[in-house]
Amino acid sequence: SAVIIAQGLQEILTPKSDASSQIELLAAAAGRKEPAIVTALTAYQKSLNPADPLAAAMPALEGGDAVRGEDLFSETTKQVCLYKALGANTPIYSHVQLAVDPHGKKLSKQNCAEALNTSNLPTALAQLESAFRHLELSKIPASDFSNPSEYLKAQVNLLSSSKTWPKWLGG
Repeated sequence: SAVIIAQGLQEILTPKSDASSQIELLAAAAGRKEPAIVTALTAYQKSLNPADPLAAAMPALEGGDAVRGEDLFSETTKQVCLYKALGANTPIYSHVQLAVDPHGKKLSKQNCAEALNTSNLPTALAQLESAFRHLELSKIPASDFSNPSEYLKAQVNLLSSSKTWPKWLGG
């Protein structure tokens, strides 16, 4: 994977680069220690215009559509205006009901919510099933699977062939 990430970073420097995948590539490279990635990321960062304070943020403007919590709904108008002012394509925004703990506290990295428990497979499967249920996407019981990876693949395959979607996805 390090070779693929390093090659992708080098490709960003070419005019033929696919802008829509840059943000994911930069996120994958962040924090990696492999010399090829560090070198390629440094070259990318040096290629940015130092006089442009938004240069480093520009790949995020090509990041695609946004699915996020309903707590960010009121910020959407401001963000759409910013996209338009920068001449960027405005993403389609979908807002979902927040996932909360039993005390009503929002589950998020910002609030230090517990990550998926990958050391305990039955717990991880139950957590994934709960997340799919919350997003109104659960069609397959997690108990039919022995590991989270198989369960995720099955859910994604089912969703990609589905003709019905939850309301927040335009269904």
